[in-house]
Amino acid sequence: MHHMVIAAISSSSGKTAVTMGILAALKERGFSVQPFKIGPDYIDPSFQKKASGKVSHNLDLFMMGKDGIRDVFQKASEHSDISVVEGVMGLYDGSGIASMEGSTASVAKLLSIPVILVLDAKAMSKTAAAVVLGIKEFDQDVNLRGVILNRVSSARHYELIESSIV
Repeated sequence: MHHMVIAAISSSSGKTAVTMGILAALKERGFSVQPFKIGPDYIDPSFQKKASGKVSHNLDLFMMGKDGIRDVFQKASEHSDISVVEGVMGLYDGSGIASMEGSTASVAKLLSIPVILVLDAKAMSKTAAAVVLGIKEFDQDVNLRGVILNRVSSARHYELIESSIV
């Protein structure tokens, strides 16, 4: 079983569009894909169902607790090849002031799922590397496994960012 969390540094970074693309591409390639959405959301899960062909499940720590999240994730994922979890807001944004409770990072750690970061790269180049490094170092228990660059304006723009992130 393979799992991934699609996260971002903020809302409006493109994580919903990227998640839909990943779900649809995996389904088109013949994989059985189970979608999830962190937080209490009904709009994104309806898009996810359309892209994957399966009902999406919310994973909300406040309403479900840790055991509820684990149970829903395990039961919904058991007959799928791949589970794709779309995060909420920014990776570390949660309901707590002193903690990251309810954040995408907290759910990824709870379920031991690697994170793919969607980075809106509009109007930046080498600064993208600093952002990625900060995300990676902020909580080293988050398994950051990759970065998807969104809103890259040209091949040269991509090269500048990619060479600095490596």
